[in-house]
Amino acid sequence: MKKKILLIGAGNIGFRHLQSLMKLKLDQIDCLEINKKRITNLEKFFIKSKNINFFSNINYLKKKYDVAIDATTSSTRFKILDKIINKSKIDNLLVEKFLFQNFKVYFKFQNIIKKKKIKTFINCPMRTYEAFSFIKKKISKKNFVLKVTGSNWNMCSNSIHYLDLFNFFDNDKKYTTISFLDNKIKKSKRKHFIEFNGKIYISSRKNHLLLEHNKEFKYNEKIEVFFKHSKIEVSFINNKVNLTLKSKNKKIKKYKFKLPFQSEETRKFVENKMKVKLLNYNMSSKLHIILLTEFMNNYKKIKKSDNIINCPIT
Repeated sequence: MKKKILLIGAGNIGFRHLQSLMKLKLDQIDCLEINKKRITNLEKFFIKSKNINFFSNINYLKKKYDVAIDATTSSTRFKILDKIINKSKIDNLLVEKFLFQNFKVYFKFQNIIKKKKIKTFINCPMRTYEAFSFIKKKISKKNFVLKVTGSNWNMCSNSIHYLDLFNFFDNDKKYTTISFLDNKIKKSKRKHFIEFNGKIYISSRKNHLLLEHNKEFKYNEKIEVFFKHSKIEVSFINNKVNLTLKSKNKKIKKYKFKLPFQSEETRKFVENKMKVKLLNYNMSSKLHIILLTEFMNNYKKIKKSDNIINCPIT
């Protein structure tokens, strides 16, 4: 496959992208990673690979890339991408969530990719899973509630995955939001980032999304879809997406679907053999802003300051 690929950031998620890229017969893979110690470890791991370059300096970038994959954090993403886009021509861009911490940056980036004509998609892949396409067919033309609860699913970091999934089920573009977030900051698993407990209700014109993170729950995470006196429970076990359908007549049906690895999703995006099912930047950024508004308002309230412009979520 004669394609030149740029991977930006080789942490946990970036490494999974890299493993996928190495399985493809690509012309060239360039990996930009600012952590030099991490580069040393990566070079040892991929010592036999001749078509991959690791570097920490942006000056080593090529003039053009067919695909760029950004796996940096929300705190540094815009600054790095802005420099890269000004230096190299990029045709297709895949970006990890959470996009940005600052409202103004969303609009700045929109203008940049529009001007540079970069096709940009956000990596919230649940909408691409066969299991969720199955659920979408089941709830088609019915009113539904998507409910996500638990004590350890990281509301600030992962709510965007469920709002994206809700958007996939619902196909609406207008949402109203009410939140009841706790007046206390939680430490994130990642340094320098925060989390919250509490509830967020998001509604379209017909359907509803409930997100609740609370230490009182005795389970880490539960995903449920309620519709027409029925309920579908979703669980992820042993690389499978398990669905349990409970109907009003108390009948129970169980379904199992393959849980795709991130490497498979990366391959599909790079090969571009099928229409990309991920949301493009324009729509996904609107969903991000819905959540950022709630988190930012709560963060300002806790900090007792209206001058804050960055909400440290990732």
